[in-house]
Amino acid sequence: MSKEDYATRIKARLKELGMTYTDLANKLASPKYTAKRVTMYLARERSPTLHFISAVVEVLGVTPEYLLSGLGSPSPVVQKEKRTYNPAFANESQYGVIWRE
Repeated sequence: MSKEDYATRIKARLKELGMTYTDLANKLASPKYTAKRVTMYLARERSPTLHFISAVVEVLGVTPEYLLSGLGSPSPVVQKEKRTYNPAFANESQYGVIWRE
């Protein structure tokens, strides 16, 4: 592993967020990720599973690419939802006017 690997990046992000290993374990989607198991992954005593990595990405708000390789932006790019006009859901309070044919 490189000098700065996934464990180093997770630890740095936890520090930025003011979280502990226990906090991370409590926020992960699976009860099998106890504080002890998180500690083992971050101490590199066990190899992380894909499920663990994907759960950590969600909790810490980073991209998988950044977590695994250090490349790219640590924060995911959030695309704004493209809204289109749908007359079935239009009302005056939402659009200010109702379109009629």
